[in-house]
Amino acid sequence: MLRGPSVDFASYLFGDIFAVTPADLAWLAGGGAVVAIAMWRLWPSLLRVSLDEDLAAAEGVDVGRTRTAFTLALALAIAVAMKIVGI
Repeated sequence: MLRGPSVDFASYLFGDIFAVTPADLAWLAGGGAVVAIAMWRLWPSLLRVSLDEDLAAAEGVDVGRTRTAFTLALALAIAVAMKIVGI
């Protein structure tokens, strides 16, 4: 009775290799590239913040911006890979 594509939510949890489309793989590759570039650019400040926040702030690292950027990159990686992780 419903029109349009059917979505099986169990496939997000347990995976279904046949549900992965080439567009999903393209999103995964693009999102992974964005996250990899973000980590490459943020690595020095992430390392300083992870060791000692006060020392990183004294060295001129914007601790709040670094945390926010890392959180957004992590959220992007999880959102993009959610369909693939079940497999």
